[in-house]
Formats: sequence, structure tokens, C-alpha cells
Amino acid sequence: YGPRSFNPGNPQNAYSSVLGIFAHQKKMGVPLTITGDGKQARDFVHVKDIALANLKAAESKVRWDVFNIGAGRPYKVIDIAKILKHPYKFIPARLGEAQVTHAKISKAVKMLKWVPSIDLAAGLRDLA
Repeated sequence: YGPRSFNPGNPQNAYSSVLGIFAHQKKMGVPLTITGDGKQARDFVHVKDIALANLKAAESKVRWDVFNIGAGRPYKVIDIAKILKHPYKFIPARLGEAQVTHAKISKAVKMLKWVPSIDLAAGLRDLA
């Protein structure tokens, strides 16, 4: 997530960041739409942290390896809505949506000396 994580030209895109969608809905003054019960959890990582991880990987001597990049902890969508302190409503769940996505970042921390630096609260302030 981060700046421009919502595409107003394609507002119904199921792959847009929920944080970008929430920020746009808040800006427009409409309720945040939460799919299902909102208990699905996601590992939200800021685009600046992703860029830094890529830079560290490019500069490292490690070649041809794979790293999971994320915040290292999942947050429930309903909790994000509550943090934003904006009205929300529930809409039907998406068929086949994962309940939890969570990146195991220990390899990137160890081998690339990378850790995410933007916590979710600070990142949400930038979006709102």
C-alpha cells in the first residue's frame, strides 16, 4: 500500500489495495466497504519498504534467491476500518478469498539486513 494504491479509473478492481480503497472511500465521504465479516487478515507493507527491500536485494551478494517481503504480521480488515474511525458497512464475501495472508520475512531480515520501517499507523496517516 502507499500513494496511488487506488486507481479511480478502475474502482471495482478486486486487486486494488483495501487500504487504497478505504482511503478513497473516506475521502469521498462514503462508508468503507468490508467484504464478509472483516476478520480476514492481511500483511500490509508500505511500498517504500518494498522498494528498500528490492534495493537491498540488488545491492547484496545474494543471487538467485527468493525473499518474502511484508510487514511480518497480519492485521484484520475490520481493525483497519476501526483505526480509520470512519463509518463502514459489510458487503458479501468474495468467493475463494483467503482468510489470512502473512509474509514470513525472517530470511530477508537475516540475509538482506532489511526490516520494514513504516508501521501501519504511520502509513495509514499518510493515506487518510
